[in-house]
Amino acid sequence: MNNNDAPNTKNQSATTLAAGTQDSHTYLRKTYLSLGSNLGDRCGNLLLGVKELIKLDEGLQISRVYETKPAGGPAGQSNYYNAAVSLETSLHPRDILSYVNSIEHAAKRVRQERFGPRTLDVDILIMDGVLMSDGDLTIPHPRMHERAFVLAPLCDLVNVAELKIFTAIHPEFKTASWRDVLGLAEADNGIEVLPDVSIDPR
Repeated sequence: MNNNDAPNTKNQSATTLAAGTQDSHTYLRKTYLSLGSNLGDRCGNLLLGVKELIKLDEGLQISRVYETKPAGGPAGQSNYYNAAVSLETSLHPRDILSYVNSIEHAAKRVRQERFGPRTLDVDILIMDGVLMSDGDLTIPHPRMHERAFVLAPLCDLVNVAELKIFTAIHPEFKTASWRDVLGLAEADNGIEVLPDVSIDPR
C-alpha cells in the first residue's frame, strides 16, 4: 500500500454522533485504536499496521508492546503481541473502519472463526465525541472494558478516567485502575511488557 492509498484527511467532515447530534464542520478527533497479532511475524505485523496508520497522522503516538495470552477462541493459539495508538483525524468513523480493514487485508488476515488467530487485528476503540452503534461498528468498542490486552496499552497513552464517553458507559473506571476493575494483580503474568520490542518506524 502506497501513500496514495491513505484516505485524504483534508477538507473532510466528521460526524459527531454523541447525543444524537451531527456536526458538518471539519474537526480533528482524537482517536484510539488497538492492534494485535499472534500469527507469523508478530512484531512485523504490528509495524505494518503502524506504518499505515501514520499516514493518517504523522504525530501518531504508540504504546509499548505487550505479550498477552489469548482471550477466548480456539485452544492452542500462540500468545499475542498487542499495542495501541492515538491519532487525530477528521475522517468519519466508517472511513476509518474501511481503512483499517484495508490494513488487515494487506497483512493477509483471514477470518475463519470468531476470536481465532490472526496476522493483524486493528480495532477502533474510542473517538472523541463519537457514540455510535451501527451494524458492524460500535464506538466505544463494546468489549474494550473487559480486555486487559486493550486497556494496558491504552493506558500508556491516556488516563482512561479522562475519556468521558467511555466512563459515562463504564463509570467504574472513573475511580479505579483497570487492573482493579478487572481484578488483576499487579504481577499478573497474563500480560507482559516487551521493553526491547519497538514498532515505531520513525
